[in-house]
Amino acid sequence: VHALLSSIESREAGLRLKVQQLTEEKALREQKMEDEISALRRSNARLEDQLRTRHAWHQPELYVEEPPAQRGFGDQEAPSLGAAHDLRHELQQQLQEIRAEVTRCARALQEPQALPSAEVLDIRQQLAALSSEVLQTSRALSVDVPRGGRVDTELEEVKRQLESLQGHVSKTMSAAMARPVSQEVFEQPEVCEDTRQPVHSATSAATVARDAELAELRAEVNQLRAQMAAPPPLISAAPASATWLC
Repeated sequence: VHALLSSIESREAGLRLKVQQLTEEKALREQKMEDEISALRRSNARLEDQLRTRHAWHQPELYVEEPPAQRGFGDQEAPSLGAAHDLRHELQQQLQEIRAEVTRCARALQEPQALPSAEVLDIRQQLAALSSEVLQTSRALSVDVPRGGRVDTELEEVKRQLESLQGHVSKTMSAAMARPVSQEVFEQPEVCEDTRQPVHSATSAATVARDAELAELRAEVNQLRAQMAAPPPLISAAPASATWLC
């Protein structure tokens, strides 16, 4: 009887330790998701402000139409240059955020101690999302950006940084894929024989809700980025003697 009680107590202690470890891992993953959601919200807000500013440049104003021959090239180029500089500034901020996240993942993978399987899977998912974001930014930058002198040079520099960052992401992903992942994270939760209740759950409703919110924010950011990459709407020119009124 004493041996049986001792065995039950030992097993119960092991189960409690495992539950504690899973709880800590879950809290860490939730904190990472909250940080990423906050970063995406900030990026979303910046893109919305930039999109509103860009649309405001192309709104018709109260003015008298001048003959086409009297218009200077500089008047048409100024908004394009401003849009290009704003786009470059936004891209630089996004690159810094992505680079910092990739560096954090790389440092975690370089630690000598073994990583929990759930954390390795989380790092893989984050790297896949970052790689997708870099590729989408590269595609958005390659279509219909303002052209002209120094602007071309600045945007080409951003493209080179994107290529370098994509290589860094790929290298870190290779390191993440080389890390072993236990099959226990894919198995069903262990059930206690006495109570027949699950000891832990691999996922929770809160985690699923955060994943859905994260996917929605990413989709909204990608949509705004696509709108930024689209050419501005053309305003049909009126006759030389016409007057436009808002």
